[in-house]
Amino acid sequence: MVLVMLGTPILASTLITTPPPQLWYYSWYMILIYLNAILGIIIFEFYYRGVRRHMAFEELHAQFPLLRRFDAHLWARWKFWPSAATVMIPRMILSIIFFLVMWIGVCILLIGHQEGKPYSGCRRFLI
Repeated sequence: MVLVMLGTPILASTLITTPPPQLWYYSWYMILIYLNAILGIIIFEFYYRGVRRHMAFEELHAQFPLLRRFDAHLWARWKFWPSAATVMIPRMILSIIFFLVMWIGVCILLIGHQEGKPYSGCRRFLI
């Protein structure tokens, strides 16, 4: 049996055996991207609530003039959302991985070192 769709002949058997097209927005990597964006914004909003913006603490600015913030009054939530939705969670995961790798490296370098003695030689250079 031959069907004609939009002027093109199609066999009925191909319509039955052809799988439906896969929806790209349901694939596993898109679900991870959606989860990253949603969780990134949720985590950001949770911690941004507790941030106090120091507007005019002259005694603090006198003690630490290099750490003075001139842009605190320009902060807005929506300006932080693009990075929170895209790179915050991958950065957190990479930071944890780098910390664990460094910790394991230091533990390996300190094998055989007696506690309380100063580091010397190659161990002192590497740590």
